[in-house]
Amino acid sequence: MVATKRIGILSSPSCPTVAVFFWAACAAFATLPANAQSAIASNLSEANFQTIVQCLSHGDEIVMVPKLRCVTRKSSTEIAEKENMPLHQGDWNSVCQDKNDPRRLPADIIKRIDAHKDVRPAPTGIRIIGAVFCGSDPDKTALDLAGLDLNYSVALDRSVINGDLNARNLRVKGDFSFENVLILGDLWLNRAHVQGSVYGNKSFIRNLSANDTQIDGTWWHRESIVFWEADIVRANISGDLNLSMSAFSRLWIQSDHIAGTLDLNDSEARCAYHVNSTTVGYLAVSRAGFGIVKAAEHAGQFAADYAWWNRAISRVSKPYTQQMFETPAIKRIADAEEARIRNLTLSQPKDSNPGIRGCESTSSESTSSSVEFYILDSTVQTALCLTSFNWMVPKKDLSDPAHPTSIVVLNGTRINGNLMIDLWDDQNSYVDRLQPEDKDYKTVRKKHRFEAIGVTAGALFYDFDNARPYFTYIDGLNFSRIHKAKQACTGQAGEVLPSTNDVLQWLEKNAAPSSQPFMAFAEAFERAGTSATRLRVRQRTVELCAQTAGWLSFVGRLCPGERFSSDLIAKGEDAGKTKKKAH
Repeated sequence: MVATKRIGILSSPSCPTVAVFFWAACAAFATLPANAQSAIASNLSEANFQTIVQCLSHGDEIVMVPKLRCVTRKSSTEIAEKENMPLHQGDWNSVCQDKNDPRRLPADIIKRIDAHKDVRPAPTGIRIIGAVFCGSDPDKTALDLAGLDLNYSVALDRSVINGDLNARNLRVKGDFSFENVLILGDLWLNRAHVQGSVYGNKSFIRNLSANDTQIDGTWWHRESIVFWEADIVRANISGDLNLSMSAFSRLWIQSDHIAGTLDLNDSEARCAYHVNSTTVGYLAVSRAGFGIVKAAEHAGQFAADYAWWNRAISRVSKPYTQQMFETPAIKRIADAEEARIRNLTLSQPKDSNPGIRGCESTSSESTSSSVEFYILDSTVQTALCLTSFNWMVPKKDLSDPAHPTSIVVLNGTRINGNLMIDLWDDQNSYVDRLQPEDKDYKTVRKKHRFEAIGVTAGALFYDFDNARPYFTYIDGLNFSRIHKAKQACTGQAGEVLPSTNDVLQWLEKNAAPSSQPFMAFAEAFERAGTSATRLRVRQRTVELCAQTAGWLSFVGRLCPGERFSSDLIAKGEDAGKTKKKAH
């Protein structure tokens, strides 16, 4: 009789075939309820699980620090903040190895709550604050939301996700919040639909992927860090996408529809911004831009430059991004990347062309020697405000020949309202104060390129501060009105027409082999009732020079403008050729 029972247990589909002396333990486990089995596997007691579901059913919320407690709504965030979650901890791997740490929750906790049919969360939703979710090899998923269809909001604020957050195919009939959260792996928000808003303010994520996703509200992602790539592709956002004061290695926004504002104010990219084939209501880019060049040096070895953040990690006001970078867990990630870059300098010859070190996988080309701000083939419904741009900071006062080129590109973009541009911030650096007669001027201006090909706008507002050290590559401009103004995105636009000298001096910076910009400005002057004779004469002069230089090359140096200048590396580069790997 006993032998028969053993055979039955060993052949049961709920228990694998095991040695006979394990049969009793396996049989005991097989008789436990499903929730109890999961609780044992995840180290969450059934009593604590019941506390969670009962708490949420009453419209209260769970706080996990200093231990699991049910508290009144909206009080858990303050409790977790007082416990310094999540920035205080030195080593989250150690926390995840400690099965007695009261903050730990299993990766499937949200799925288990949703599957519990006897006790359901109140309409206020699931709010679990200050938790620690742990991934393990080979599966790095620390929090699994994949495929869930939730009738309420989910908030996981001030938590640590020590691995990946998998939210593929997530459906939420409410908000999805991960504010003040450290995601030490990747966030996958692909093919998701959030009927409310997404809140990711003050978060850290290694990589962010949000492809084919729909947000019916607004996505707030301010004062955050995406250490590598933030890819938002084919997304439909009914409100704003606010990425202000955030830091990325590369921001990639492609084929999106953002009905409200795309806010990049005060943001910083280590390597690149790419906004491609996207429609936005309003595009705000004030005080955004790149970081700094640092040198990786080894004793007895050559030094190599690499790109790093600057404003996000070194301000007197100490923004939240800087506070995160100083956190031990994130500092280890940053230190490891800088160590990788330094080791890379030892493995590559000094005269090789590896591109910008640290940006091998984040620039449009692996051998690119430029940091890139690209807005390509996009449509802005109301206005594009690009002001007080931050060009890449040299490692010393001046750009040296090895300094990366900073490129700002607006190719193929249509702005149905105003295009407002001010390419320089008045931070009063040595580079800003350079004048054309200075000996370093030509070296520095080669490192700052503004490109606008096939750009259409209702009106162009430009400061025409022509002494600044940069050059242009412009062609195919189309605008109805032109105004001279040092514009602020929040201020009223001026109505001052630039002088003919302003425009002619600015067009002298153009390295593109085209006379079309002269015609665009001439037509705008004539619409304003001002003579454009000098512009049309210069247009014909440029055209004649170009034709003559084709036969007699020495004529080129006598022609007006930079298009024939040998000290600029233009070579007809087309930023519009940049491509992204398939997702």
